[in-house]
Amino acid sequence: MFKIGDFSKLSSISIRMLRHYDKVELLQPVKVDEQSGYRFYSAAQLKKVNQIQVLKDMGFNIATIKEILESENIEVIKSQFENRSAQIKKGMDDLQKQLRLLEDSMKTMREDVIEMNYHVSLKEIPERNVASVRKVIPSYNCEGDLWSILMQEINVKNISIANPSYSIATFHDQEYKENDVDVEIQINILGKYENTKDVNFKKIDPSYVASITVNGSYEQMTAVNEAAAKWIETEGYELAGPMFNIYHVSPAMESDPNKWVTEVCYPINK
Repeated sequence: MFKIGDFSKLSSISIRMLRHYDKVELLQPVKVDEQSGYRFYSAAQLKKVNQIQVLKDMGFNIATIKEILESENIEVIKSQFENRSAQIKKGMDDLQKQLRLLEDSMKTMREDVIEMNYHVSLKEIPERNVASVRKVIPSYNCEGDLWSILMQEINVKNISIANPSYSIATFHDQEYKENDVDVEIQINILGKYENTKDVNFKKIDPSYVASITVNGSYEQMTAVNEAAAKWIETEGYELAGPMFNIYHVSPAMESDPNKWVTEVCYPINK
């Protein structure tokens, strides 16, 4: 057996951490001297130490490590590994987004680009007959699933699309959300049809909007919203409904984000 100091050297774990492992019952000494209180460990425990260190390097917390090591159910362990894998992938996605923001900011600084001015215009969106799909989707990136549903129904029913088509996505949530978002898509059609399980056919009343046409990716939306808010406030208008996008050149039409053309609309009234 080895005293705690010697075991600390053999295991490359500090005495403080060994005492913590003892306290949380993750790794306890094989013997504690009743008189001196000295902790003693065995060589066989180094295998468990190695398992603990590997799991820590994977990013598991102490409680989860304890659960994994105590479990004899391979499915429980597999589930923990799958959950951790998903967390890591989510973290990688977040880091990639941060990296893109950093690179874009550095590019802006290098090129000394003047802040873009977005032109805001007041316009009327006319009355429309539309085919509509509205669902709560996991994230904004899943909007394409709604368009797939809608276009399939249009093809099955041989529905004629009006010109202009006004391919629109409306965002109905009462607050900003990143997940489980309430999105409705619409497209102008000719004729009248009965509602189906997923698609509603309805008439949309005319409305006035503050409109900004955006060329490029949706990463500009923060600046676009700022420009719209300043214009609405300065001109004495109020928001009168959920904002929506009119897609003139959409991701479905063009894979290059630099070629996207989106008209961002904010319903308003005095």
